[in-house]
Amino acid sequence: MRVGILTFQFADNYGAVLQAFALKRAIESENHEVEIVDYYPKHFKKLYSLDPFLVLPDIRWFVKKCLRFPYRIIQRKRFEEFRDIYLNLTKECVGKAQTEKIAEKYDLIVFGSDQIWNTDIVGNDNVYFGCLGEGKKKIAYAASLGTKVLKEEQKVLFDENLRRFERISVREKSGQELLYEQFGGHAEVVCDPVFLLKKEEWEDIAGRSRISLEKKYIVYYSLSNGKNERLDEAVTLLAGQRRLPVMMIHPINHKIDREGRQLFQAGPLEFLELIRKAEVICTDSFHAFAFSVLYEKEMMIFPLDRLDARIVGLEELLGGRQLFEDKGYPLVVSGSALNKEELIKLINQSKGFLKNIK
Repeated sequence: MRVGILTFQFADNYGAVLQAFALKRAIESENHEVEIVDYYPKHFKKLYSLDPFLVLPDIRWFVKKCLRFPYRIIQRKRFEEFRDIYLNLTKECVGKAQTEKIAEKYDLIVFGSDQIWNTDIVGNDNVYFGCLGEGKKKIAYAASLGTKVLKEEQKVLFDENLRRFERISVREKSGQELLYEQFGGHAEVVCDPVFLLKKEEWEDIAGRSRISLEKKYIVYYSLSNGKNERLDEAVTLLAGQRRLPVMMIHPINHKIDREGRQLFQAGPLEFLELIRKAEVICTDSFHAFAFSVLYEKEMMIFPLDRLDARIVGLEELLGGRQLFEDKGYPLVVSGSALNKEELIKLINQSKGFLKNIK
């Protein structure tokens, strides 16, 4: 069967490209022919553009983009290389008409995973909600709403489009509950695609990265741009206690204003390798959390948003928030000591969901 995946393959974001790769490979393992539809809406092209003139008349951002450009160009190249080698992309589609034409060749379109149903990210773009390929079979795999409370835009888009799907699965239990409470729709809860691959499969591609750090270190990866003060304080304390350097990464090279060494050229493979070899991972990122679990690393997880359904959902699977935090302060947790029984169950159920696509 010919399968097309619609997701966030274009984003210079570690989790976005790695989950896309994992879902593609998992569906291929069921003997399907798989492509990722290279849908790249115009507003996202502007967001991820390296051209500093696009942010004018904001002089402050213009200067920042100019200063970061030499680092960003190398990092962008590494993201593009990953897409070219691992994602099997179609021709790029900017508008809906182009995307519709490409969708004609598929027997099935899979929507997901990632936050394709988060309107803070996609706006009112109904393509992500199933308004594509009229008459084609469609399923959603691990689609994330990115919230525990439905926004008005989400309600409208779901009301108009949920009927288009033959089967729906979501990444968070909160998403399952919201869809049932608001629309009476049944959705299965499945794991993020990165958990569908074994640790050894990730190690295989991580070993192809272009980074080599011989000494022990802590990885600091925050998407909060300096707003996660508790996590910052805890990392500083941990680095002092263990006498370890802090290696810092960001997918679009925002300058990280804290003590440590920022690795400006880290692409997806470098992200994997850094986590694989780190002593401790300190993060507010869901996918850094997920890979810390997969690699059974020591970790410090502290989401900036207490309503982050993705991180909270994974914490609940692993035993609850109380394992990761004490009175509002992040704790170091050993991945090898976590009880993964519920997570393993969910992984097996998720593989079963994909086995049944026809």
